[in-house]
Amino acid sequence: MITNLRAQNFKSWKDTGDLRLAPLTGLFGTNSSGKSSILQLLLMLKQTAESSDPNRVLHLGGDPKSYVDLGTFADVIHGHDLGSSLLLSITWPISGRPFHFDVSLREENQRIAISEFAYSGDGRSHRMSVRSDGQYDFVIDGERAFSAPPPQPFRLPLVVKPRGEKAPVHNLLEVELQDLSYLGPLRVPPRRSYLFRGTRPRDVGKDGEETIQALLAVQQSAPSVEKNVAEWLVKMKLIHSFKLRPIAPNRRDHEVLIKTTEESPEVLLTDVGFGVSQLLPVLVLCYYVPEGTTLLLEQPELHLHPSAQSVLADVFIDVVKNRKLQIIFESHSEHLLRRIQRRIAEETFPAQDASMYFCHIENGESHATALELTDEGFIKNWPKDFFGDEMGEVAALAKESISRRRQAR
Repeated sequence: MITNLRAQNFKSWKDTGDLRLAPLTGLFGTNSSGKSSILQLLLMLKQTAESSDPNRVLHLGGDPKSYVDLGTFADVIHGHDLGSSLLLSITWPISGRPFHFDVSLREENQRIAISEFAYSGDGRSHRMSVRSDGQYDFVIDGERAFSAPPPQPFRLPLVVKPRGEKAPVHNLLEVELQDLSYLGPLRVPPRRSYLFRGTRPRDVGKDGEETIQALLAVQQSAPSVEKNVAEWLVKMKLIHSFKLRPIAPNRRDHEVLIKTTEESPEVLLTDVGFGVSQLLPVLVLCYYVPEGTTLLLEQPELHLHPSAQSVLADVFIDVVKNRKLQIIFESHSEHLLRRIQRRIAEETFPAQDASMYFCHIENGESHATALELTDEGFIKNWPKDFFGDEMGEVAALAKESISRRRQAR
């Protein structure tokens, strides 16, 4: 689980400040306020760590397997100022002890290069800084250990102990970034049938394209996944029943059958409201991925009725508490936030396990305000026009109603 994140000079963010990422973290705000950029930052680091090129220090995307395509370094750096450096910091725990990583990157001769980066944790520090000849000086616990060509900072495979003995260690940050799973805001439309390939995908895919494959892969070994998904769909009052079955015996073709009410006939997933098929990848992802996974979700409430958006918050709370997932979501849903506040007030979810941010633009720069959640579920610093001017709309409606009645006399 990533506990802290900071970026300087990343897209619209001059400085995010130190963002505390709780087990359940929500990013709210107006359009183009920088919410999605926070998720893009983590996806950029993930695809860098998973890159097949060991010499690539930052993978901005552009190939079919990219999680995100950010263009060039000029597109990424704040204000398109190639004279600035991109500074990134991440903190995550291992066995209850915090580990910290920070890196400074810049563009030189149309190539992204590292100025320096550092790891610290478990009482030790490892800092690497570039020299004028392009080599790196490795400093461990304050003492220069050796020089080497520029490494891939997210895959540091070796440390040098003070006595000079090389010892392999876990690629700590690379492992942490591999435990991220992402689901975008626009999921693939449903199909009338699905061919089971016999493989087990890592997650549901960035567009939800592997959702049914994931369900089929664990239908026998972990039937609780499908059971949980069906139960939440019922609790949201979207369906009455959910079945995933072969079209005929001994066939690999499967279909998803839905009953919307107890009396209605079974129909295919394609023939019910679009909201069900858009929500399905979210629910499957929450119960399919291994415990301890970090989920990055963009607009998970898309196409859902307000009451279902509220129940979605209960889904998140359930998997955070019982499956030890971390969920970082970007949303426009007041209903989702209100349900989280209610569960905090009911003492079924602790306030310290939630971090909620309001993102906004000032003078062309993104800013994040941490919402101050009390143990009673209240937000002490509710931003002005957070979800629009609701009271203003009500007052204007009442004023117009009074004016019309007066004119009618």
